[in-house]
Amino acid sequence: MTSKSSSGSAPPPRDSKRKWVLPYQTKNLRDLYTLGRKLGQGQFGITFLCTEKSTGNKYACKSIPKRKLLYAEDYDDVLREIQIMHHLSEHPNVVRIRGTYEDIVAVYLVMELCEGGELFDRIVKKGHYSEREAAKLIKTIVEVVQTCHSLGVMHRDLKPENFLFHSVDEDAALKATDFGLSVFYRPGQTFSAVVGSPFYVAPEVLRKHYGPEIDIWSAGVILYILLSGVPPFWAETEKGIFREILQGKLDFHSDPWPVISESAKELIRKMLDRNPKQRPKAHEVLCHPWIADDNAPDKPIDSAVLSRLKKFSAMNKLKKMALRVRIDSSVRTRPANPRSNQHSPRRHRSELATQTNPIPETASPTQAVNADTENPVIMVTDTEGPTSTLQALSPSNSQILLPDTLQVDVEKTENRIKTPSNPINEEPKINGCNLYCVPISYGESKTMNKTCTQDSSEYATKLNAAPKAT
Repeated sequence: MTSKSSSGSAPPPRDSKRKWVLPYQTKNLRDLYTLGRKLGQGQFGITFLCTEKSTGNKYACKSIPKRKLLYAEDYDDVLREIQIMHHLSEHPNVVRIRGTYEDIVAVYLVMELCEGGELFDRIVKKGHYSEREAAKLIKTIVEVVQTCHSLGVMHRDLKPENFLFHSVDEDAALKATDFGLSVFYRPGQTFSAVVGSPFYVAPEVLRKHYGPEIDIWSAGVILYILLSGVPPFWAETEKGIFREILQGKLDFHSDPWPVISESAKELIRKMLDRNPKQRPKAHEVLCHPWIADDNAPDKPIDSAVLSRLKKFSAMNKLKKMALRVRIDSSVRTRPANPRSNQHSPRRHRSELATQTNPIPETASPTQAVNADTENPVIMVTDTEGPTSTLQALSPSNSQILLPDTLQVDVEKTENRIKTPSNPINEEPKINGCNLYCVPISYGESKTMNKTCTQDSSEYATKLNAAPKAT
């Protein structure tokens, strides 16, 4: 881990030596594509609609300006994201990268365009929904996880917003997007960087000692939301969310859980086991009867669930409680970097950036969430328009609550400050700490063949022309 530094200290000098992300020279993007309207703005750059000049085909182009890459590690982060996207691109449910380009100003990722909308939006728009449909969706998500893990990739930020439908067609493929926090890993390797989105983050991430099991936890949270419309661990502040996660108490008594099948609830309990070693592997989830037998109840789920999903989706679009967390990316096998990365935009790939001390396995939830009161906790604004206040969905009444202030830690836990309304391109600060937004990416892929046996002892996934793990 890098040494701590106060939020008011001056940033370390930029890395002026490195100028290129890619290890090879590329063609000029504008010789091949015409850039069109903006599709979205993220914490590092902007995604544009682009048109290939030779064919007229439409794609999405994510532009990452180099002025945001302050250190060699920042360049490495961008390169790793590109490598992982290529590594996984043969899966039918993973965003497919078409090409990568670089000039002195920026790096450009050209990806196939996904125009079908986000996961929750599609469910709400459809207007009817059942356990069987939820089982099909979570099967797709866990198949992506299984492929990632089989190729030595940990996603680390699974959430519904990172899954887009390729088109508006009824049978459009659901695709995983945004691999900005993903990493390559080796069997037995542990990580300590606090990353992810607090609704979906696993307890061992908060304790700074984790492996690929965290992706199963996040998928379990998604499944819980798909069936109930609310997250399993909820509070009005990020610390409250962390406390609930560490306690790990699941509510299967409130509506609609009494009418949800026991098989579905059993699977959720297994996926949200606080002990990562007791959590099922991805192939075991796929072979669970609720998913593998394709006989989950097809009875429509209560319309109240769709209403909650709609509100939860609206809240996520405001980017007020996603609270994605990121501190120094520190793998336990990696030597400590003598420089502080606190001021680097690439090191704050997050909606909430926080630094905490490692939390021991024996720590109580209260001790865990209050482990550090010296380092800044920062809440990012929405990607569009002026900022507004924190959004929270109450599972008790399914209403969106609008507090007047944000609870944020800048120098001490008790500090309460108003949400700023700076334009996003001005990189607003709170007491010297930058605020950033979330990246957006789009894409498409090919096909996958799979076989599964009910006893979960045999599960094989074969990718057509899949790249070898490194």
